[in-house]
Amino acid sequence: MSSSSWNKSAALPKQLRMDNGFVERFNGSFRREFLNVYLSDSLEQVRDMAWVWMCDYNEERTHEGLGNIPQAEYRRKLETSSDELSHQMGSGHDLFD
Repeated sequence: MSSSSWNKSAALPKQLRMDNGFVERFNGSFRREFLNVYLSDSLEQVRDMAWVWMCDYNEERTHEGLGNIPQAEYRRKLETSSDELSHQMGSGHDLFD
């Protein structure tokens, strides 16, 4: 089979293709907004600056795919809803009774 007729994405399970899209989106954002913008004098400086960028990306920046809220807020809402669901299920409404 020639490489031109082989579709790499068809060989991957659907979830992996979706995960790859999220990774590629992050990599593009990191490159455009950090690597292509800042000059540094040392690896330690790059690590410190990347930490600040990552905190902003996760804690402050809104994300369209999450309903225009930051990832940290989305995670808190998801954890709260999971806690409420497990509390409801633990109050005598077991699935396997």
